[in-house]
Amino acid sequence: MIARMISSKMPSGFNITTARKYLTDRYGLQSSRQDSALMLAITMEPAARLGSEGEAQAFLDDVTKYAASGSAKGA
Repeated sequence: MIARMISSKMPSGFNITTARKYLTDRYGLQSSRQDSALMLAITMEPAARLGSEGEAQAFLDDVTKYAASGSAKGA
């Protein structure tokens, strides 16, 4: 499901490796935390393909902030 979302909603050239590198570089997330963020991203999937790497990074920022806020846990 993650691979499908990345390939269908992220801009050309922004693949799973790029997403994982961004999450590591920006937030220091290791593999299992990246998996959690990317699984949450599936539930927040954009309606249409994002147009640029910046938009994709902003989307991942929103997902990560949502997860960190506790909102994803129902708090």
